[in-house]
Amino acid sequence: MDQLMPVLNAAGTAYVAHPADAASAPQQINKSGNVANAQAQASITPSSATKTTYCSGIEVYAGGATVGLLVDVTVAGLLGGSRTFPFMAPLGIAIAAQPFVIDFNPPIPASAVNTAISVTLPALGAGNAKAQVVIKGGEF
Repeated sequence: MDQLMPVLNAAGTAYVAHPADAASAPQQINKSGNVANAQAQASITPSSATKTTYCSGIEVYAGGATVGLLVDVTVAGLLGGSRTFPFMAPLGIAIAAQPFVIDFNPPIPASAVNTAISVTLPALGAGNAKAQVVIKGGEF
């Protein structure tokens, strides 16, 4: 029997999150693949119309660009609305950006049943040769 857990979002509003046993649900780890000065996107999609996806974390890896650029990484499709996080591509094409890794504990469910959750990193500018996003989660 699933146990539902109350969670507070960033605004302090309570909502019901994933079942307590979501950690034992099948996991998905999806990657955008490497992109050069282009949008990087990865998503978790439900396997059927009766499943709810959840996000347990995201990762962003990139190299620098000709001009340093601050962008917003967006996680969309989440219960309570999209979340954005700042990410900085450093000045210099041979400089690696600080990896951005965040785990959501507890995992955040999708806004509705049969809804995908995606993470998007915008293009990082001229000279950027490598960028990739990873999304982790599953379904219940």
